[in-house]
Amino acid sequence: MTWGKYGPKPNELLAQAAEGSPGRIIYRLTRFYPGSWLPSGLEQLVECAKPEFKLLEENSGRLDYIQTLNAWAAAARKTLANPLNWLRLAGMIRYFFTDRDFKIKIESVTKGDQQQSFIKEIMDHRRIFFEKC
Repeated sequence: MTWGKYGPKPNELLAQAAEGSPGRIIYRLTRFYPGSWLPSGLEQLVECAKPEFKLLEENSGRLDYIQTLNAWAAAARKTLANPLNWLRLAGMIRYFFTDRDFKIKIESVTKGDQQQSFIKEIMDHRRIFFEKC
């Protein structure tokens, strides 16, 4: 994963950013995955790999990853359609009281932030092939 064409700047990550904007989407995702930040792009990864590795080939799997995320979302909806599975989810209620970002995480899931980050080219899913020098 890398930032895509429209990756956010750290100062744009605001809860008050416009809904659907890169800043708002990534704000919620940083609460979902605290402490993580993506590489700026292919160039950063290639530069970090030098001098041990040489880039052989690369391409974007962004569209494929969107398909994967959509399939996972469909499977989750199917799972949630079964009332018995709601009992399993009831066990998560404790996180409402113990995880200060729980509401933001639920909002991120319900708004499809992961899918939107790839659809809107905020993030990219790179396939990168290196050869040891």
